[in-house]
Amino acid sequence: MRGSSTLPLICRNSSGLPSISASQVSRRMNQLPTALLEHLFYALTHLIKNLSRPASSGLLQRVGRLLLVDASCLKLPAFLSDWARVTRDRCGVKIHVSYAVTSPEHTFVQHMVPSTGNVSDYEGSDLLLHEEEVTYVLDRGYVCYERMDRWIEGGLNFVMRIADHHQANVLHEHPVPEGSRILRDATVQMGSGYTAMEQRVRLVEFTDEKGRLYRIVTTQWEASAEDIAEIYKHRWLIELFFKWLKQHLRLVRLQSTQPQGI
Repeated sequence: MRGSSTLPLICRNSSGLPSISASQVSRRMNQLPTALLEHLFYALTHLIKNLSRPASSGLLQRVGRLLLVDASCLKLPAFLSDWARVTRDRCGVKIHVSYAVTSPEHTFVQHMVPSTGNVSDYEGSDLLLHEEEVTYVLDRGYVCYERMDRWIEGGLNFVMRIADHHQANVLHEHPVPEGSRILRDATVQMGSGYTAMEQRVRLVEFTDEKGRLYRIVTTQWEASAEDIAEIYKHRWLIELFFKWLKQHLRLVRLQSTQPQGI
C-alpha cells in the first residue's frame, strides 16, 4: 500500500469497510497487539509444516527438506527513525527469514525475525538455525567459523557459499566427474592459526553457465558434488520471496516508523 490513494480502494473492494487514510493506518498499527499476530503467524506456519511433512522429499530425496536463510533491509526515513540508525545518513530495519523448500512445487516462510539494520546476518542466524532434520542454505554473509563449528557440533547441516578470500586448507581431494562444471571436491579445514575451524567441512567449487565461480562449503558428505551445486542454485527462491514482499506488499514504504508498527 503506497499511500492514501491506495488504501480506500483496498478497503472498498476487499472488505466493504469505509475508507481510511494512511495516517490513520499508521497510528492504528502502533497500537496493534503484535504478540497475538506473531502467535497467529507461527501457528499457521506450524500447521503448514506438519501438513507438508508426509510428502516432503525436498528438492533432492537423498538430501531432504531445505531451509533457505537470508536477510533483507528496509529503509526508513532518517528524520523519523533515529532508533533504527545504521550510519549517520541511513536508518533501517532487517527481516531475517528462513524459507522452507519442501518439494520443487511447495515453499513457505517458516521463521521471520525483525531487527534493526545494524544486526549482522550471522547474528540473525542464531535465532533461525536449530533444526537437525533439514539442510540450511546460506550465502556469504553467514560465514563465521565459530558458529560453523557450533552448528556442526550441534548436528546441523548446511550448504554455504564462501568468498574467494576465505582460506581453505585441503586435507583430501576427491575425484570430480569429467565433463561437468565441478572444479573441486575436497575435505578441508577453513581458516588459519587461531581463527581456523576445529571441524572439517567439504568444499565444492563449480562454475555456472556464465563462467562465474562458486565456492561452497557443506556438511553434506553423502550427496554428489552436482547435488551440492544444484542445492545452492535454488537459493534464488528466497530472493524471489523478498522481491514479492517489496513489490506486491509494498514493503519498500512502511506505514509506520515506530518499532511497534513495523
